[in-house]
Amino acid sequence: PRGVYQVWLDTVFHPRPPQIGRGRVTLIESLSVEGDLERFDLPLPNAWVSGSVTGAADNTPISGVALQFSGECFACQGSATTDASGHYGLPLLHSAYGVEASPPPESDYVNQAGPEVNVSEDVSYSIVLEGPAYTLAGELLDPRGDPVSGVTLKSLGVTETTVVTDAAG
Repeated sequence: PRGVYQVWLDTVFHPRPPQIGRGRVTLIESLSVEGDLERFDLPLPNAWVSGSVTGAADNTPISGVALQFSGECFACQGSATTDASGHYGLPLLHSAYGVEASPPPESDYVNQAGPEVNVSEDVSYSIVLEGPAYTLAGELLDPRGDPVSGVTLKSLGVTETTVVTDAAG
């Protein structure tokens, strides 16, 4: 029937072992059907990506990390969440993928981009999260002790943050 559809594959039904974690692969974000279709061919994921997410400080597995894989083609994307042991698995199409890791807020880790992964066969891909996150606060003063506003400060490292000093420095 006419309408707009989202087409996705649940990894529970994907035939490749190991069934680690739970993932969902969006094949088409928005498919608009204007008339009757007799046939519609979809590319199905042809590689299994699995691994773990651990913390850099102590190599402890981190559960509940949401992973987003974004590739170069319209159907090259997928997501998974790590299980209690920090493991995940999901099926993906052959492509190069950028990876975003979003740990749960209570973990003290921050969102990070992982290194790009090239998927051309089943692959093991693990991520080590830097952290825990720290808050840095203070004020920027000139040599006379007066606040300096409008200065852009940028942290460097795995996670980059940019802030601009306000009227109070």
